[in-house]
Amino acid sequence: MIKINKALQKTMQDCGIKGVWLSEQSGIAEATISKFIQDKSDVRASTVERIIDGLPPEAREYFFNLLYPRTNNMKTLLQDATQEEKIEALRIVAASMEDMNNKPTERNAKKTLTLTRESVPV
Repeated sequence: MIKINKALQKTMQDCGIKGVWLSEQSGIAEATISKFIQDKSDVRASTVERIIDGLPPEAREYFFNLLYPRTNNMKTLLQDATQEEKIEALRIVAASMEDMNNKPTERNAKKTLTLTRESVPV
């Protein structure tokens, strides 16, 4: 598991966030942020919270994904998916099922799954 200070450092690097900018957004001194991410100084939990709150939403999400990576478990992925992502997943599954059965049975040919305006044979 990655340490909080290293996750913050990687987030800043990968998201192009400068210490001076994060200092302005969070109200925490740039030197404090720098010492923290370099593991030269500990900070209070409230200080870390203010630093994280200063991150843009996308960078904050990236930071938390570094700390707690999402699983590749299909059920979890589908629970977190948007409606459009779920529809696309159903299309992929339907297409793979169709590929597995080049000759759909009469029973399967009569059934359709309505996803949006399209019908996909299953």
